[in-house]
Amino acid sequence: MLSNRGSSRSESSTQQFDSDDWDEQSILSTRVAFNASHLCEEIEGATLHEEKHHKEKTKTGAGALVVCLNIDIDPPDVHKIPPYSRVEAWFDPTDANSLRALETIGKNLQAQYDRWQPRARFKQCLDPTLDDVKNLCLNLRRNLKSDRILFHYNGHGVPRPTENGEIWVFNTKFTKYIPLSLYDLQRWLGAPSVYVIDCQNAGRVIRMYEKFCQRRMAEAVVAAQRQHHDVSSDSRGLPNGASEAVAGAPNENRKAGGIPSSAAVTTQPDLSTPHGQSGGQPLSHNPPVSMENTIMLAACRENEDLPQNPELPADLFTACLTTPIRMALRWHWLRHQETFPGFLDETLLDRIPGAHSNRMSLLGEINWIFTAVTDTIAWCSFPIDVFQKLFRQDLLVAGLFRNYLLAERIMKTYGCTPVSAPALPPTFRHSMWDAWDHALDRLVHYLPRMLKLMEGSPVMEPKLPIILPKSSNQLNSHGGIQGQTVSSQLVSPLPVMATDQTVEIAVCQQIPQLGRATTTSATAAAVVAATAAAAVNCGQPHTRATSTSRSDVRAGPVPCNGGPGNLIQQQHRMLVSSRQPTNTNQ
Repeated sequence: MLSNRGSSRSESSTQQFDSDDWDEQSILSTRVAFNASHLCEEIEGATLHEEKHHKEKTKTGAGALVVCLNIDIDPPDVHKIPPYSRVEAWFDPTDANSLRALETIGKNLQAQYDRWQPRARFKQCLDPTLDDVKNLCLNLRRNLKSDRILFHYNGHGVPRPTENGEIWVFNTKFTKYIPLSLYDLQRWLGAPSVYVIDCQNAGRVIRMYEKFCQRRMAEAVVAAQRQHHDVSSDSRGLPNGASEAVAGAPNENRKAGGIPSSAAVTTQPDLSTPHGQSGGQPLSHNPPVSMENTIMLAACRENEDLPQNPELPADLFTACLTTPIRMALRWHWLRHQETFPGFLDETLLDRIPGAHSNRMSLLGEINWIFTAVTDTIAWCSFPIDVFQKLFRQDLLVAGLFRNYLLAERIMKTYGCTPVSAPALPPTFRHSMWDAWDHALDRLVHYLPRMLKLMEGSPVMEPKLPIILPKSSNQLNSHGGIQGQTVSSQLVSPLPVMATDQTVEIAVCQQIPQLGRATTTSATAAAVVAATAAAAVNCGQPHTRATSTSRSDVRAGPVPCNGGPGNLIQQQHRMLVSSRQPTNTNQ
């Protein structure tokens, strides 16, 4: 009885505690104020938009420069009306015999590409046969493996591309034109790759190349289905345990058991397969060829012809892609030559001083401006994923597409529209081109003056001058040295010993630390005395400065064996001993 009473009491107390907790929770959960839904819900931050940039980097490791010119013989389906342009790679082939001209054009083209990718290996293939192109492409893909390969095709001396997707090369005796199928070229060159097509009806190459990519992908799907069907049919003819063992065995065991492996069907092609037969990729680890890993630049649409203006290069598209500054200046001069001064001609535009990589030079500065303008146009005109793929992944591809914008602008004025894959919206009317034209106007304005100054100045040996404090007044004579202006002392050369040990830096560092203003003549005397003292201490012959003539201030040509620290200390002592108080009324 007592136990029952105790248990009932504990149960009642537990229920009472539970009811009290429930009342307290209900009271706490009851909101008297600020009970609106937007005030009671959980606070979550806004989801930020993340742009998917292509952070992976690729590089173009090599390139095949296929040039089919056959100089002095025009192709049968291209009618040229004189006068027409003959310049290829900024070289006129009429200035030399055909063989020498072809070699010069090939060297110039290779040098133009070397500037955009110095570490890549570009191989020339001049007036090639079918086997020459095949061997070159296979060797490049075998050596580079997964890197991008450039294929530049100049077809100004062969017929147009065909509707069957063929470009043209030569036979061994140069008596016939031999077709080269783009389907075979895909298999030889592999992926990733970038194509530059400079010929008549070049857009046809892009269209047929895309068709062949679709055909190749369809063949890969059919081959995979056939392989799966063969494996499943063979496994059904075996016992259950044997089929499971075969399914889990490696490729070598499957070959031994009579079942073809997947690598033997699709991913292990024979590189010696003739070009007329279909096959897999040149290397098993390379991705299949598709338009996703292929970039193409064509000089014109498939129904257009190249311009034949005699004032322009015959390879206008190639000139824009590889030498954009030179081509932009030439085109700017052709458009506005009536407003330019009479002494300015096109030959003067090819003599811009400097280097592309040196921004402090005139050529380097205009190159930086061109890069900024084209990058701005591309950023404002293209989708972000296309911009990242074409302008931020590969150094050579980025340079080619910047120059492609210039090619589109120039060739559009001559009735020719370059095309690309991936396709890009037109940019030849972008407002940033006005800024580029303004930069070219300023360049043309200052170029004759700069060339005149550079040619008129005598060639002087580089000498390190004495850097002295500025002073606009003539200084009085002091310490046996006549009063001289600052300009006359700035040209005083230092001895070889003092030049090697940076005397002028020590002088500039010590002058502000003297506490009082030091006259220019005293500073010059201190420098000469310090140099002479250093030469004496080092055991080197020297000549005393007995007059103000610059030719008398000389020292021995042999450098001092002592360190630069001793020389600086000697200069400091000489400067302190020779300092003189200046007149406070000055």
